[in-house]
Amino acid sequence: MSWFAAVAVAFAVAACGGAPRPEPPSSHVAKLTPGPSTPSSVTDRATVEWPEVHLAFRSFGGIPVERAKWPVGGTATQSLMVGGDDGERISWRLRQGTGIGLHDVHDDRRDWAFADGDTIALCGRPARVLLARHAAEDIECVMTPTGNHPARVAPRLVVAAGTMNRDEPLLAQFEVESEHAERWMPVALELLQSVRCR
Repeated sequence: MSWFAAVAVAFAVAACGGAPRPEPPSSHVAKLTPGPSTPSSVTDRATVEWPEVHLAFRSFGGIPVERAKWPVGGTATQSLMVGGDDGERISWRLRQGTGIGLHDVHDDRRDWAFADGDTIALCGRPARVLLARHAAEDIECVMTPTGNHPARVAPRLVVAAGTMNRDEPLLAQFEVESEHAERWMPVALELLQSVRCR
C-alpha cells in the first residue's frame, strides 16, 4: 500500500470511528415508483425468449434483462428498485451451466437461515423451493462520496429452485431486500414457475 493510500485509510477510519466498511450494493439499477400498494403496482410482465440456452421466462415489464451466454449455459439477470434509492431492492436471476445448483445459494450465504418451501413446477417438473432469510443489519459506518454515516440493510429473502434443462443444471433465483420482504413471496413464486425449458 502506498503512503498516500495508507493516509487515506487512516483518515477514513478516524472519520468512521472504526474500521472502514464498504458501501452496501449499488442502487444504480432501474427504479419503479410505488403505487398505493406495492408490490401490486409492479404487475407488468414481459416474456423473454432465450433460444441460445433453450429457455423462456417472465420478467418485470419495461426493465432491462441482462444476458450473458457462456460456453455451456449462461446467465440472465434483472435488477430494480421499487420506491427509490431507499426502497425495495429486487433481483431476478437465472443461471444454467455445469456445477450450478441450490448449493450456490448456501455457499454464498453461510450465515443466513434456510428452510424448505413448497414444491412448484419449474420447467414443468416438480422442484422443491429453497428459502433463505437474513434479518436486518445495522452498519456502524458506511463510506460514501458524500460523507460517512451509519446505515441499515433491510431484511433479505431469497427464493430459489433448481432443475435440469437438456442435461444442464438450471437455477432460478429471486432475491429481495426490503422491510416487507415476505410480501414479495407470491411474485417470486410466480416468476420461478414462469420458467419454461425449450
